[in-house]
Amino acid sequence: MRKIKITLSVIFTLPVFIPTVILAILSCIFSVLGMKKAAEKWLHFWLYITIWWIWVCFGASFRVEGKENIPSKGCRVCYIANHLSMMDIPAIFYAGLWSGVIGKVELKKILGLNIVMKELNCVYIDRKSIKESLKAILEGAENIKKGIAMTIFPEGTRSKDMEMGSFKAGSFKMATKAKAEIVPVVIFNTRYLFENKKYFIKRVPVLVKILAPVKTENMSEEELRNVPDLVENMIRSEYEKLKSGFDV
Repeated sequence: MRKIKITLSVIFTLPVFIPTVILAILSCIFSVLGMKKAAEKWLHFWLYITIWWIWVCFGASFRVEGKENIPSKGCRVCYIANHLSMMDIPAIFYAGLWSGVIGKVELKKILGLNIVMKELNCVYIDRKSIKESLKAILEGAENIKKGIAMTIFPEGTRSKDMEMGSFKAGSFKMATKAKAEIVPVVIFNTRYLFENKKYFIKRVPVLVKILAPVKTENMSEEELRNVPDLVENMIRSEYEKLKSGFDV
């Protein structure tokens, strides 16, 4: 069954993935020529079309709640979300939360995807190395200080049983060092789009819920220490509510 899923995934996504890589390369060229804003705009537009096509192919019925909680442009922003599926990053982008993503270092080896991630200001993290993990967090913090929004999944890995794992407190250093607004994001049901999907013809309702921001800029040291628990509890509370009322 897994081989069938992978084969169908390649068939469905290849027609849009290849143009996306080409556009990412062009975006890189435009950036070098000083046309960064235009390059970013077109890359986002095409990625939106690509993700829409993925939702169509995988039968996603997509909904976003809480868009009013997205900080205005110019703010230092860090999106923090739970992690269920390889579809979580497309879900984040499709919800309008354009950002660099802290992704596992293995993604750097995937030709094409690594070009797209570079243009999106993503940062690779090697969780097996404390030194490299810290380096990635600090790089992400510098991006935020420059006005580039970042996304991180503090569980560190995808949940395979739909149960949220514990958040790693160190993941929040990226936001607190940059004195960013932390925007908690609840992702629900993406795992049933691919990893746990039994029938490709079945529609899957997917929800991205954006919660009220937590502003860290003027927090005391004690308040900053409590931020990981505060944000985790916000996301976990909403996630548990959704578990009891969502059709999979």
